[in-house]
Amino acid sequence: MWLRRIADIALTLMLLPTASTTPTSSRTRTSSSSILGVALHAIMKPSLLSQVALGLIHSDGTGALCGERGVIPTVEFSKTWDVLGPFQIGTREAEWGSDPLKFHGGFQNLSPSPTDTYHSSLATNGKVGWTTTPFTQSQSQPAEGKFTVSFPGTVDWDFLRSIYGWSGVQFQAWARGTFVISCPDSNIGNSTVEGKSTVPVDVPVTFHISPTIEYFVNGKSYFGGDMYSYNRAPAVVHLALDTPHTIDIRVTHDIRAFGGGMPPALGITVEAKVAATKSGLVADVGGVIAPDIIENIGVAGEGWVSFPVRNEAKEWISILDVTINPENVTSSNNSTVSIEFTDRSAEAPFRLAPGQSRPLKFRITKLSGSPKQLSLLIRYSYTGGLYKINEIFLPVTLALNTATSQYAPHIFTFLHPSGIVSFAALRPPSKNASCPATSDNKILILLSLHGAGVDVHWGNAQSAYDELPDICAWVLFPQGVTLWSGDDWHNWGWADVEAAIGAIPQWIKSQNWNRQGVDLERWVVTGHSNGGQGTWYALTHHSDKIIAATPLSGYLSIAAYVPYHMWREADPRKTSMISAAMNSYRHELLVDNFVGTPIMQGHGQLDDNVPTFHSRRMALLAHEAGWDTEYKEFPGQGHWWEGVMTDGGLPEFLKYHIEQNPQIPELPDNFSVAVANPADMGARGGIVVHQLRHHDQLGRLNVQRDGDKWVITTKNIRRWQFGKKRAGTDFPKDIQLDGEDFVVVGEGQYFFRAEGGAWEEKSDKEWALVERSRSQSGAMDAITKSNDRFTIVLPPADQMKTFHTELAIEIARNLYQYLAADTEIVDKLESSSSEGNVIFLDGLCGASLVLEHTAIVCKEKTLNVRLEGTIPESIPLEPGTGMISLRPVGNNRLGVVIWGADEDGARAAARLLPLRTGVGQPNVIVVGKEAGWRGVAGALVMGMFDSQWKLTGSVS
Repeated sequence: MWLRRIADIALTLMLLPTASTTPTSSRTRTSSSSILGVALHAIMKPSLLSQVALGLIHSDGTGALCGERGVIPTVEFSKTWDVLGPFQIGTREAEWGSDPLKFHGGFQNLSPSPTDTYHSSLATNGKVGWTTTPFTQSQSQPAEGKFTVSFPGTVDWDFLRSIYGWSGVQFQAWARGTFVISCPDSNIGNSTVEGKSTVPVDVPVTFHISPTIEYFVNGKSYFGGDMYSYNRAPAVVHLALDTPHTIDIRVTHDIRAFGGGMPPALGITVEAKVAATKSGLVADVGGVIAPDIIENIGVAGEGWVSFPVRNEAKEWISILDVTINPENVTSSNNSTVSIEFTDRSAEAPFRLAPGQSRPLKFRITKLSGSPKQLSLLIRYSYTGGLYKINEIFLPVTLALNTATSQYAPHIFTFLHPSGIVSFAALRPPSKNASCPATSDNKILILLSLHGAGVDVHWGNAQSAYDELPDICAWVLFPQGVTLWSGDDWHNWGWADVEAAIGAIPQWIKSQNWNRQGVDLERWVVTGHSNGGQGTWYALTHHSDKIIAATPLSGYLSIAAYVPYHMWREADPRKTSMISAAMNSYRHELLVDNFVGTPIMQGHGQLDDNVPTFHSRRMALLAHEAGWDTEYKEFPGQGHWWEGVMTDGGLPEFLKYHIEQNPQIPELPDNFSVAVANPADMGARGGIVVHQLRHHDQLGRLNVQRDGDKWVITTKNIRRWQFGKKRAGTDFPKDIQLDGEDFVVVGEGQYFFRAEGGAWEEKSDKEWALVERSRSQSGAMDAITKSNDRFTIVLPPADQMKTFHTELAIEIARNLYQYLAADTEIVDKLESSSSEGNVIFLDGLCGASLVLEHTAIVCKEKTLNVRLEGTIPESIPLEPGTGMISLRPVGNNRLGVVIWGADEDGARAAARLLPLRTGVGQPNVIVVGKEAGWRGVAGALVMGMFDSQWKLTGSVS
């Protein structure tokens, strides 16, 4: 027995590190200790530790599979779910809390009762009670099922819609079900080995639940959910077997996402998948982003590839390398390939927290032939706990797509500014394209922006311009990173557009293309639905590069799409800050910025998705600004129809501006520059605004051109410059700026308005080291304008609590789910090699806000807030109080500080980190516990920083 005991101890020390390997799916590099372990294991089999070595039991003590045969546990959901609702909810309001059941302690603390009722402003007689709905589960595993929430007899939806429109038929509710995870009674083989149970203690379960913004498992919160059914980043929850578990799901019916069908109903899909892997590391090959391989030519573009990886263990994982699998060096079709793994360094390895998902990227550096797949080896290790595991291998096979011609639309990849791999579809000019001669042989880009939920891999997206096969343009279909173009083609999505445009020269190089070049500064922009809205964004923010545009069936703005009537009542100063935070999305306020650009609008007359009002309204606003668009409605057509992108007079309009007059139009003698946010506003007439005086108000420059002199008057502008000259519009020799005369030198000349109101010519850039720079401007969503991956910094060890790590993983999961963004989690900022934006989780209130112009100071029991021009206000730090605030970080980066007086406060603040558009977060928000049910009205502080990081706003 003593020998067996020694053997078991040895195996514990030596084989536990290999617990995530299996003979078929992964293997461990041999070392002296593992050789000894294998020898002892051969003597002692079949001990319990052999189950560990085979991956049947995880090295951290949790279970993996059932019995000696390794059967996957099953999940069974309850067939009937309890539902409580409906309750009022405004457009995109859920991030602010606004859950009326929080007033009663939260849905998680309520039990179904046939007699209990709750106040609801939607229901007949003003109250609602508990109901039930059936849950239909598929017969196969992983467990997946669906239930539908609707209230046809409880609410007079038709009447509400007749008064409040779509706003009146949005609702929220809660649903509760139970489930049990168990090992099958048969086909698992022995349930004990050497007297030890081979039935797992608990198992890692991944949850894909959509559409929802939040849910609870056994009373534990998982905020973020998956409102758009991306299925990119599930929550990983370790759960016991043979025990009833409870799942509570918040149901929020969002008209813009799910449509306005009557009576309103929302189907929720729930998938619970028990980990089938024995390695802890999961590679989701279904989420691969890869370039097409052009037959007989090679990789389209720069060769970037990425795929999601997820840590389903309880310990941290470090990925050490990604290489071609030496057991399968040659792929199909006699192809060979070389790759370069760039996602780690000695100082900053690629690490995954327990439960975290991240995109893992590498680059194809050499390829011959047309391989159908890539066979890789991921080398990784566990860190943490009682041991460190060295060099585990996980083989992964990625499918590749082959395109037969470089002239047909195909996928190429590139890097988004945040460092993730993104993709677009490209149709180069055809062999038959007859292009006007130019001195540099460069032709323009036809930029086509897709609608919500569209993937540019799809044939109907790539075939949008088949009616114009020989158009003289590079036809580019950007993805915008996600199916919803990130943030509706704004900060995150537009950065992807510009990255795709900038990657075309690399495509030309990779394809040995020797025909027409590409002019990166001349675009014709077109788009449908959300892409039509994106076209309005391009016109109102980047008109200096646009020759002409065709916005089709696009909406004015989020607030105009489904109005915000049903938000909870709040102080007008607070609601005005919500509105101001969305100024950059209010295209109807920025119409002056496209005056002078030819535009043809199109809209289906029967459109019940984006009503024709939006296009009619924009045509009217343009007319009032002195610029008429061509506007055409299509009788008998709805939102989408085959050929929508080239119907009516659209082909002639596009051909004229692409082939007959492919020039940026000269600006009118009188033009304006309207600025909502300097960070996302490009040049107009070569004028680039760097700072507004007040960041919650629009800025404006009105320009009168009089020969070589411009007369400029400004409103709410603090700093601007002459940037790159607009094609066709020369800079003046002199300007009169608010009555002051200056000689114009040209590009790079800065002007600054001093505190006394006088303008000064300033050439130094040192101001950006202490003041709010252009890249730091905007509302809270400015944090998404990151030039590298995000970094989450945990509190110091003496301030750290369990929920801080959980919250960091949740934030990282949500950034990946909604933006496909990469995030690393570190214990201090110096541990990160990223130059991107930073999220600080503070253990002490305001620890990361100790700045020269600190407007928020924390005392032991109070929060002191100093608004510009007012005396400081003191706010008691009660349970449930939380804070989220922007702050500057070195090198013109941005940070967000998140803190809570307790876990509830920290989680309430973290849910306001921008993920979806239309939420309207200003720069600083302090929430109290009442925000849980009062929403914005429960915010204690809301404010915007000015150009000197001084705070203006509201304290209640």
